Amino acid sequence: MGKQIRFYMTREDEIEFLDFVRTTGDVILIPETSELLLSEVYRYFFELEGRKCGEGCHLWNRSISPEPIVAFYPGPNYYCVNSLQSEVLNPMRSKMCEGLLSMGRLHVEHQVLVSGNTLGQKSKAFIDWYDKVCRWIRTHYKHRFDGAYASERVREEVEKGLKLTGHCF
Repeated sequence: MGKQIRFYMTREDEIEFLDFVRTTGDVILIPETSELLLSEVYRYFFELEGRKCGEGCHLWNRSISPEPIVAFYPGPNYYCVNSLQSEVLNPMRSKMCEGLLSMGRLHVEHQVLVSGNTLGQKSKAFIDWYDKVCRWIRTHYKHRFDGAYASERVREEVEKGLKLTGHCF
């Protein structure tokens, strides 16, 4: 079972957040599913909008973690990152959905199946990196709505009437 931190972010917040994340190492944003094996790289979440293979993505810190484990599915002809076995962070962006701002989250699996039914731990450096990213969110997003951290921009928009909602897929 993993851990997660929930948040509300505007597009500007996403840009600041990902700019920070890239200061923590050689971090790239890779799609969860792709027709190309780990060769699509994005800078920001919104660049994944409208992709044929979906908007799901992962943050991979190449400075501390090995290449993600990827499976190929011949029927639909795409590759899929196995986030349970790989040292990647799994973000779900906060986005406008039917006029509401949806809750986002950053999820991590800290355990890995090593053989048979035996669970092992992902590297300490990887878990420390996740904790560092979460500290940045908690430090920079002082407001809370429904247990999720929210930026000052989100708070201002809520005061102007913006409604918040749960996750929007």
